[in-house]
Amino acid sequence: AEVAGEIGYPVVMKISTPAILHKTEMKGVVVDLRSDKEVRNAFQEMQKRVGKLKRGEKFTVAMQKMVTGGVETVIGMTIVPSFGPLIMFGLGGIYVEVMKDVAFRINPLTDEGAKQMIRSLKSYPLLTGFRGAEPVNLEIVEETLLRVSQLVKDFDCISEIDINPFIASPQKNLCKAVDARFIIKRPKRPN
Repeated sequence: AEVAGEIGYPVVMKISTPAILHKTEMKGVVVDLRSDKEVRNAFQEMQKRVGKLKRGEKFTVAMQKMVTGGVETVIGMTIVPSFGPLIMFGLGGIYVEVMKDVAFRINPLTDEGAKQMIRSLKSYPLLTGFRGAEPVNLEIVEETLLRVSQLVKDFDCISEIDINPFIASPQKNLCKAVDARFIIKRPKRPN
């Protein structure tokens, strides 16, 4: 509650326990909390849902400022043995699982490759101001894709990235990664 007060209401509470990768399935995300009482209640309910953890694990949560508006997108990376790292972009949130409207490119991305990824989506009109909505800042989306590409190039210990959702907003300062998961390869042990 103290952290939420410092951030400023409304806030989002998310499970931050490393053993729990998929927060949504565990009902580990509570949005639009508007008071200390709501934060305390959400924490207690979430702790009950998670139940007993393995020895050495601790129940923790992360608090974030509530982000509204914009379009939920997903940015990711996976490694395919025959191609190496592939960068992915598409509609995010639950839509990536339902619509599967995503684009892949072999890493490293070029400026033109990032633009083509975005434009290749069937849902591209949602980013450009469909039915009178304000278009999102595509320059920031392109820049973010290029930065992820560079990160993957610089750190070959990353085996997977899932930034979902990345909020693409008309305002540059409101374009934000709301949730992210990075999987790091374990170093090989010498024989």
